[in-house]
Amino acid sequence: MEINEIIPGFAMGFTRSFISHPFEILKIRSQLNVKNPGSLFKGLHYSLISGGIEKGIQFGLYDFFRKNNNNVVASIKSSCLTTFVSIPYNFLLVNKSVLNDKFKFTYSNLSKTIPLEYTRAFIGSTVFLFTYNEMKSKNLPLWISAFTGTTTVWLITYPIDNVRNQIISNKFNFVFENLYKGIQYPILRSIPSSIAGMYV
Repeated sequence: MEINEIIPGFAMGFTRSFISHPFEILKIRSQLNVKNPGSLFKGLHYSLISGGIEKGIQFGLYDFFRKNNNNVVASIKSSCLTTFVSIPYNFLLVNKSVLNDKFKFTYSNLSKTIPLEYTRAFIGSTVFLFTYNEMKSKNLPLWISAFTGTTTVWLITYPIDNVRNQIISNKFNFVFENLYKGIQYPILRSIPSSIAGMYV
């Protein structure tokens, strides 16, 4: 895998993270029922670094694996190898950017959240890459392919994301009607982030 195979994904991840960050903060506040008038751009650097690195490596690996694998297998392999990037990012964003708390990176939380994160990322990235490339193969505009893929992912994985953030924060509210609380934020952000990110 060469550097020029990483740069497009990195630029896309960086751009989408910049647009998505305020929506991510609103989503987590909604999940954890946090009433916080603080800045929606607090911790933006966490999103930019994590988003750029994760997407850069992920898309580079996907293109690499596609040389010898079909769409699904390439999606699964690239997802499994890049999920580790988002684990510390989630802890930083929840604790420092939303709760204004110390960085709680404990073994107990890790043992509970890592399986959830890998499940969410595995399903999410695989569904996104598969949906995106299937729609792209039908010559649909890139942003429509990206928006459809992203929305499909959130509809499937949002409860996992919600439970993971509650475990990280130690604020437990595992009631069924709350599992999709705040889902409007990642879906709304999909439109501008998909257009800008895929254009880049």
